[in-house]
Amino acid sequence: MRYPRLIAALAVSSALAATVSAQRGGGATPAAPQTPQASAPIDLTGYWVAVVNEDWRFRMVTPAKGDYGAVPITKEALQIV
Repeated sequence: MRYPRLIAALAVSSALAATVSAQRGGGATPAAPQTPQASAPIDLTGYWVAVVNEDWRFRMVTPAKGDYGAVPITKEALQIV
């Protein structure tokens, strides 16, 4: 009955040793971490503005109840409302 416990103990210790050695990185010196700005794929800095087009009123004013302009709606849906 000593051997199953010994085998289990060796398996656990070897798994832990493999995990620790994998985390070490093989002795290589770690690179300095990049700043978030340097690691970003594109630069989005600048002035952002809203594009004013023919649909500005839908963003600025809430439509009245029952106003379904510019919304594709079927006859069956109108019967429900």
